[in-house]
Amino acid sequence: AWMDNEMEKRPIAWLYQSYWSSRPMIHFAVMDYALPDEGAKEHWDYPRYVSHWEFPQFRKVVIPYMIATNCEEAELHINERTFLLPSPAKCPNRTITGFVPYYPGTVTVIGKNGGTEVCRQILKTPDMAVQLAFEQEEQEIILDLVPAGAGELRPRPYQILLKVRACDHEGNPVFRESV
Repeated sequence: AWMDNEMEKRPIAWLYQSYWSSRPMIHFAVMDYALPDEGAKEHWDYPRYVSHWEFPQFRKVVIPYMIATNCEEAELHINERTFLLPSPAKCPNRTITGFVPYYPGTVTVIGKNGGTEVCRQILKTPDMAVQLAFEQEEQEIILDLVPAGAGELRPRPYQILLKVRACDHEGNPVFRESV
């Protein structure tokens, strides 16, 4: 499945997007061995990559990463350190993979075409969860009226999926908290 239960793209979906989309994109994901096995058949399964930078159990532990991009070049920065990356065209399946040490802080990946930045993704290690926040604060709902008989109109039933996340004091999502 390319989406999880909350209809968020899994890292494998970003990889497929890098193959099928011409709009510049880049996505960084790391392996999380703590995730439970989903019980998928081996030919449908894929590595357990996640799109966050929150591993409180690690300190200077080297973890596998994957960068999916359709750009000509990619840059990887963790805090103030820059990591050299091969060109996506030289990587199997145009997927940049490798190992990086985990340090809490900020991960920035930059996609470039012709030497110019065209896209960027930033992941931050969150602090302790202190608030709950809706992913989308406001949503406009347009009431759709349908005939109910005898000239009456009634509202059509509708559903809205609301995502509530545990966040730190800066609004960064906290993935390891149960609320």
